[in-house]
Amino acid sequence: MLVRLITEDPRIDRQLEERGAYYAYLCEHTSLDLAPLEGFLRSLDPSDNRGRCFLTQATLGCLLRRGNERAGGILCGYVAYGGLIGDALSELSDAGRDDLVTNCRDTVISRFRGDPAKLVSATDMLPPETRAAWIEREPLLRDAWARDTKPDRRPVPKVLLEPDDPSLADAPLSELLLKASRYGAPPRRFLHACRERWGDALPDEIATVVRETPRGPPRGSAICLLESLPAAVRRAAMRRWAMSTDETEQTLATHLLSRDAETLDLDAIRRFWPAAWETRDDQYTIDLLVFALGKIVTGSVHAELVDAYEGCARSTARAHAVRSLEATSPDFASQQAGECLWDCEWMARTSAARTVRLDSARVRDRLAAMAADPAEDDEVRAAAARAGGR
Repeated sequence: MLVRLITEDPRIDRQLEERGAYYAYLCEHTSLDLAPLEGFLRSLDPSDNRGRCFLTQATLGCLLRRGNERAGGILCGYVAYGGLIGDALSELSDAGRDDLVTNCRDTVISRFRGDPAKLVSATDMLPPETRAAWIEREPLLRDAWARDTKPDRRPVPKVLLEPDDPSLADAPLSELLLKASRYGAPPRRFLHACRERWGDALPDEIATVVRETPRGPPRGSAICLLESLPAAVRRAAMRRWAMSTDETEQTLATHLLSRDAETLDLDAIRRFWPAAWETRDDQYTIDLLVFALGKIVTGSVHAELVDAYEGCARSTARAHAVRSLEATSPDFASQQAGECLWDCEWMARTSAARTVRLDSARVRDRLAAMAADPAEDDEVRAAAARAGGR
């Protein structure tokens, strides 16, 4: 069963959900033979880059951090035959095994000697200082990186608009957002110029951009611009949109509730909750409402947070619920914290270590093991160590 979980990867969101450390812990405590994991990696088509090996590599990397040299050998071997060797090298590096990374250098150079693009791809995830050392040492690699022209590996200059730029006079906000900040929050002087031009109507102009742009940079930049507005302006728009029947305005209200909610917004959060919970495949909305509830302390437990903790399939959503329960629930330390010490997400384990009641020997033993575990997340280890002094 454990081999199937690792190789078939049951995660709903592979970008956010963590399982490697959790499965490595289970592998260690069940003395799992790693041969099936190596066999699985060897069975994959090297040209298939759909990421079927990510969780297996992550688990082996966590085992290596726990001192399992066999896991390191499997990752090194994968570099000679696998398709996603950049990820394997990254796991070796993250485990602090620069010696194993260095041992793989000749394999990488030899394997991709005639393919500069694959040389670049294989070394792209190395730490910058390691990659620089390899490039300095290996002429083939130096030449490959010199010829690389992929835009996502080049810094993208920001084109900043000055407040008196004539294009601010009549260009629509979506066009200005593209010019002003392709990535990240718009510069402060751009925000000032937009507020000068649109005044109190700026939030609604932002809503128009979001409504007309299903995806892409203008939409993301519009939300960054909304977040850059003063808190009082954001809250006024948030409360007005929370009463709207317009889907876009409701979406933006939910987004703002996640960062600006106050006690008087509890009714609005609870109006949005049933529809979000009914269609909770949209975990993004659930997350936003969970964050919002985590800002409101009433002295009692928010039942919605308990529902999210017990009913969300995605582990990160459950971890977010744990964080909000920690912040608001008077019962968290005695109710959920104990089992969260074994959660697969580091956020949940950290919250549990900070607050769990210490009247159980099993809990105290678990905290001691977490604090001493070299493969555990640093924040978890620190929280567990502090718990021992409570």
